[in-house]
Amino acid sequence: MSDRKERIINKMSSGNNNHYQYFSIEPLNQQADHTKILLKISAVVTVVVLLYLNTNLNFDLDNIDCYEIMDIIESRDCFSFSNSSNELEKEYKSPIYNYELQFSQKSKMKFWNQHTGCELLKEKGISKIEFKGDSFIRHLFVAFALILKDDYETGALKIKIPECFGNGQFEEKKCRKLLSRNIAVCENEVQLKKTESPWVDLRPSNSDLVFWGYGNHHLGPNKKIGANDAKTCRIEKLEPMCMKPNEMMQKTMNKTVFIGTHYRFTWKDFDDKKWKNQSEYFIEKFNKENSISLKQTCSIPTIQTFGLTKLLSETIPDAGNMTYDKVHWGMQVNLMKSQLLLNYIHDRQKFR
Repeated sequence: MSDRKERIINKMSSGNNNHYQYFSIEPLNQQADHTKILLKISAVVTVVVLLYLNTNLNFDLDNIDCYEIMDIIESRDCFSFSNSSNELEKEYKSPIYNYELQFSQKSKMKFWNQHTGCELLKEKGISKIEFKGDSFIRHLFVAFALILKDDYETGALKIKIPECFGNGQFEEKKCRKLLSRNIAVCENEVQLKKTESPWVDLRPSNSDLVFWGYGNHHLGPNKKIGANDAKTCRIEKLEPMCMKPNEMMQKTMNKTVFIGTHYRFTWKDFDDKKWKNQSEYFIEKFNKENSISLKQTCSIPTIQTFGLTKLLSETIPDAGNMTYDKVHWGMQVNLMKSQLLLNYIHDRQKFR
């Protein structure tokens, strides 16, 4: 018998015959030594792989993509909220920042105002931006214009009446009819355009950048299907539109960014058939599936706003006061969403 091994003999009986099985087992102390060696080797290999990814593939272990997240836990890695400081109100010359949106270090985002925002657009060579879509996109258009005009009271109004000042510019009945659809900002060097289109309808554009949104409405005036239904939108609209685009359409797709739909307050019985597609489940499902469809079918990226607005809803006790109807957000939240757009422009290399 070897000094390095032990033999264990198990006697097994089967009928009148005796059977013997021999098992060679290394001493336990030697097994423990081998386990330690394997763990050390595994740790070294892991470090080498991570270093390779970081060095050769530009894989930033501390960086996270805050434009695509929807999960509330991941959202906390990007955003947080606190009571607004006087400094912030003074910087933005607006009393609407009751709560301050804060970006984490990992997000590598920052705040933009009129001066820095206009400098950014000039640096990127952007002079025309089109906002195409439904009321959610209209509200983004308004907020984007307010920042770049540094006029939060009447910056988006064509006809100025007091009841539509400030947050009234985001009202969905009377005041929306008084909004300008073409707004010059940055000393008239940048033109912002709002194209009203609640349906899945992307058309050739001569703008440098297109922010696009849909989902909360049916596919068209004669098609009562597709509301927050990514599969139907893909089959009925995206595939016919994007699979074989002409040259002008391809250029438009290359400079288009989709804006995912935001979180809703559960203010109605969303189990009711009429309202179920406004529930958290349906909105989150639509955002995820539609983002994949747009990327695979049209090569169009998505900026998600669901995670940001859900985190806001669950963090701020009176967040319900920031929305008119628990579906549309008002000025404050749309200014926050506009900050995402400006950061996205900063992070992307080109748009043509």
